Amino acid sequence: AIVQMQKDSTGKFALLPTSPIEGKVVANQFDLHSAEAVLPKGARLSGTASLNLGWNGTVEKPNATGRFDLDSLHFLLNPKVGPVTLTLHGSIRGPAIRIDTSSGTLLNQPFAIKGSVNVQDWKKFTTDIGLTVADSAHLVARGIVSSGQLDLTAEVQRLNLALAQPFVSSLSELSGVLDSRITLKGSMNNPNTSGFLSVNGLRFHPAMLDSAFRDGVIRVNFAGNTVRVDTVLVKAQYRTVFASGNVVLGEGSISSANLSTVIRHLPLSSEDNFTARIDSAGIYFRGGQGSYTLGGDVIFGDSRLTEDLDLTSFIGKQSVQRATSPKPGLLQQTKLNLRIRGSDSLWVDNNLAKLRLHVELAIMGSPSNPIPNGMVSIPEGNIYYLDRE
Repeated sequence: AIVQMQKDSTGKFALLPTSPIEGKVVANQFDLHSAEAVLPKGARLSGTASLNLGWNGTVEKPNATGRFDLDSLHFLLNPKVGPVTLTLHGSIRGPAIRIDTSSGTLLNQPFAIKGSVNVQDWKKFTTDIGLTVADSAHLVARGIVSSGQLDLTAEVQRLNLALAQPFVSSLSELSGVLDSRITLKGSMNNPNTSGFLSVNGLRFHPAMLDSAFRDGVIRVNFAGNTVRVDTVLVKAQYRTVFASGNVVLGEGSISSANLSTVIRHLPLSSEDNFTARIDSAGIYFRGGQGSYTLGGDVIFGDSRLTEDLDLTSFIGKQSVQRATSPKPGLLQQTKLNLRIRGSDSLWVDNNLAKLRLHVELAIMGSPSNPIPNGMVSIPEGNIYYLDRE
């Protein structure tokens, strides 16, 4: 390859955008297994890659032409996810990069990619890419993306969320069908959004629950800089969680919000630490212009702190540290107004005590500095010290 350089105003060498360049690179059946050494430990890679690329233009517009091919790619990074296989053939003609044919598998599901991307001075991208998964789900992205222009439409049809489950370690089960169409116009700094997102038949099982949520429905609409949550509803036997409201975005952050959630009969647990049941809760998050409130009422059912504690770990380790000034952000702009009401079945049941608590508390302050205010009484129980009550 031949390229010209010149000194810039600081005396450093730089490529001249109008400098003519000419060159060619050829690789035939390169064994990808040789690149396995630079991958994380345990990763596996095999297959071959071929490239025949030439360019004869300028640094700014190289006028590249050629082909690229991946054959029998087999890549394994996470055994839980399984291998990705891919065969892909594409071409480059000036600013256009085109995927002519491709096929592969992910999570034992076949997929295919086809389309093109036009690159103008590496500053403006025009894309028309389609992805088909398992012959039923379709993902399409069409439009223009640059620093000053945004006109992009992304569409998802009948995507099974089970494909994402191996990547979400906090869920032992995930399924449902996602449909979405979102259009972005304007600029990257001030996008104007329109479209919708919906999920039907949502089923997921968080690690902290003893059974899966099922029959879930999600409906979200986008208009301008407003995200409106029409419905989030999930059920598990006699348990329900329902949410709705809207969020207005501006300059990459939340400018106002009005969200509410209703919870009924929700059990939570963490092995050897606690078990809890939320009999009912109505929680809201609302506000704007840099001032927000997270508030509502929570009524607990039978709940137990079961984690054993070692008193010696607390002795001699108290210290006073100067509080750091928090950076402005959503948490620092949020005030708490939560109430724990009518809960008389809260238990401490560990190596130090067996106590039943009655709690009537208000939680004020901020998420980083909550201030409890109210009453905690002990109707019954025992405290243990040196194996004695």
